[in-house]
Amino acid sequence: MGNIGGVQREHTNSEGFAKKVGLFEAKVLTINPSIEEYKELLGIELKEDSKSAEYLGTSTDGNTFLKIDVCLQAVKSDDRFRVTFFLEDKERENKDSIKKQYINEV
Repeated sequence: MGNIGGVQREHTNSEGFAKKVGLFEAKVLTINPSIEEYKELLGIELKEDSKSAEYLGTSTDGNTFLKIDVCLQAVKSDDRFRVTFFLEDKERENKDSIKKQYINEV
């Protein structure tokens, strides 16, 4: 795999954790972790009523949505991250309601 260049930046916000910006090589630890995996892999203690481990639901518009949490570990360090994607089952149109966006195998 080739090297990706760039300036590495790190910013500490008022909450005390470092915000890292840029590209990095990572390995996937798990996708949609359970409450036990949150604690084991990320060191995050979830409350019993936490909705972090609920991945399927209904949006405020009544559409079904799927949340995908991907837990990553940087290859060059032991830093662990969680990246979240939201997929919602609804039609997407431009502001004139003339064109629709479709996602298919093409």
